[in-house]
Amino acid sequence: MNVSDIVIKFLEDSRITHVFTLSGGGIMYLLDSLGKSERISYVCNYHEQACAIAADGYSRMNGFGVCFVTFGPGAVNALSGVVGAWYDSIPLMVISGQVRSSLIADYTKVRQVGPQEGNVLEMVKPVTKYAVSIRDPKEILVELEKASYLARSGRPGPVWIELPLDIQSAEVDSEKLPHWKPHNIEEDNPSDSIDEIIRLLRTKSKRPILILGNGLRLSGTFDQAQRLVAILKIPTLIPFTGKDLIEENNKYNFGLFGTSGQRHANIILQNADLILGLGVGFSVAKTGFATDKFAVGAFKIFVDIDPGQLTEHPLKADLPITADLRRFMPALCSALEDYRSNHEKWLNLCQDWKIKYPTVNPVQKLDDSFVDAYSFMKALSDELEEGDVIVTGNGLDCVTFYQAYELKKHQRSVLNGNWGSMGWDLPSAIGAHYATGKRAFCVTGDGSLMLNCQELLTIGANRLPIKIFVFNNEGYGSIKATQKSFFNGRLVGSDSTSNVYNPDMQLLAAAFFLNFSRIESQRDMQTSIKSFIDTDGPGICEIKISPDQWISPKATSFRNDKGQLESKPLDDMFPFLPFEEIEANRRRAVQI
Repeated sequence: MNVSDIVIKFLEDSRITHVFTLSGGGIMYLLDSLGKSERISYVCNYHEQACAIAADGYSRMNGFGVCFVTFGPGAVNALSGVVGAWYDSIPLMVISGQVRSSLIADYTKVRQVGPQEGNVLEMVKPVTKYAVSIRDPKEILVELEKASYLARSGRPGPVWIELPLDIQSAEVDSEKLPHWKPHNIEEDNPSDSIDEIIRLLRTKSKRPILILGNGLRLSGTFDQAQRLVAILKIPTLIPFTGKDLIEENNKYNFGLFGTSGQRHANIILQNADLILGLGVGFSVAKTGFATDKFAVGAFKIFVDIDPGQLTEHPLKADLPITADLRRFMPALCSALEDYRSNHEKWLNLCQDWKIKYPTVNPVQKLDDSFVDAYSFMKALSDELEEGDVIVTGNGLDCVTFYQAYELKKHQRSVLNGNWGSMGWDLPSAIGAHYATGKRAFCVTGDGSLMLNCQELLTIGANRLPIKIFVFNNEGYGSIKATQKSFFNGRLVGSDSTSNVYNPDMQLLAAAFFLNFSRIESQRDMQTSIKSFIDTDGPGICEIKISPDQWISPKATSFRNDKGQLESKPLDDMFPFLPFEEIEANRRRAVQI
C-alpha cells in the first residue's frame, strides 16, 4: 500500500463518511486513493475555504470532519476556513499537499524553491492544535493517530497534516507501521468543587440561574445537561452558541443572554444572585464591554476545561473551576440526585418578565411593503420539524434567528459564533447535510451569500436537500447601522449608493440549478414559507427586508454627559426602558 491508501483506510476506520475537497495536482495520489474507496464519498467544493468550512459543519454534527486541499494557494485558501473552527473549538483535520520533499525550501534562507510551494505550516500553527509535515512515510499512522487524538481531546480544535507528493506515493508495509500512544493524563478530581456548588445552591442562593455553553455539546455531555436542568429546576439561559442545548418549550428555558440577546433573559441574568456557567467562555461578546456591570449581585461559578477561559477574560468568576465536563457533568448530576429545588417565586418572576418582554411584538413590525425579520423567524420556526438543521450567517439573519426562532426538540442550530466570517453559512450547511443525511436550512444575508456563492453549484448540481433563505436588505446591514449611528449617515461600501450591489437572485438561482421563490411582504409570509419548504429540490427564497431594519433589542453604547461613549448593563438594552421600570424590576428581584 502507498501512504495515500493508508490515509484513506485510517479515515474509513474512523467512520468518516465524506471528505470535502477541491482537486489539485498537489494531492493527486490522495485523490486517487479517495476515489477508490468504497466507504468514503468525496464532495467537490469550488473553493478551498468552502472545503474547510464544510468539514467544520460536518464535524459539528458528527464529531470530526476532514478536507483535502492542494499545496500553496489552495492550502492558504483553506486556512481562512480553519480559523473559524479554531475559535469555536471544532475538531477537524486538513490534509494538504506539498511539493516533493527534495524541493521544499529552507525557509530561513529562501522564500520558495518548488512551483507554488509555500511555508504553509508556519501560517497554520497559530490556529491549529497540531500541525506537521510528514517526511518519513513510516510515520504516517503515528501522525494520523496523534493528530486525530489531539483534535478531539481537551479543548477541541483543528489539526493540519502536510503530505509532500513523494510521501503520498511512497510504498509502506501496513502491518509494520508504528502506532502512537497518548501519554497518561492526570485526571481532575471535581469532588471538592462540586460540594461547594451544592452548598451554595442550598444555603446561599434565592435567585440562581444555570447557563449552558457550547462546551457541553463539544464534550459530549448533552444528555447530562438535560438531566441537570431537570434536577435543578432553576432558570436556564444560553449564549448564541448554545441555543440548541435546550428546546423552546422546556419550562426552565428562559432564553438567550448577551449583547444581542433577549431582553427578558438579560433582566433575569442581571438580577440573579448565583450563576453556574458550564462550558460557556464569558468573552465580551457575551458580557458586553462593561464587565463591571455584569450581574454585579451574583456569585459567579464558571466551569471550563481551558484555564485561559477563566483567567484571561475581563469578567472573572468568584469560583473558577478548571475541569473536563466529560467527567465533571456525570459527577455533578450524581451528587445532586437528592437535591430539592425551592425557587418557585424566582421562577414565577422570571416567567412574568418573559411574558412582559417578548421578542416578537406586533408593535415592532414594519410597514407591509417589507417582511419583518423577527416575524419571519417566528413563522419559520412554526414550519420546520424536529430534527431539522438550521445554519445562519452573522448579521441580521443570525441575530433575529437566535432572538426569535423557537427551537424544537432535536433541532440543531449552527453558526460561526466567535469568528463570525461572512460566507461561512452556505458551505457549513453542506457539511451539516452530509453529516446527518437530513435536510438543512440556511438563513443568510445578501452580503454573506456573495462570499461563497460558488457553493450554490455544489448544492444545485448534487440536488442536495438544502433550502436557502436570503435576507435582501440591499447591502451590509451592520455596516449601514454603524455608519448611520457614528458617522452621520455617510455610507461607504455598504449599499448600492456606495458601490455595493446585489445580483438578481432569481437569475442566480437559475444559473446554479436551484428553485426560486420570493417573499416581499407580511401578508403571504407564512403560506409562502410553507410552499417553499414543501417544494421538491434545493432552492433560494429571497426575503425582502427593509434596508432600515436592524437588531432590536440590542445592548449598545451611549454618549454620557461628558460626550464620552459608555456601555450600559445588559438589562438596559436599546430601545431603552424608562429608568423607573428598570429599577422596579430590580426591586422585585431583591424582595424574593
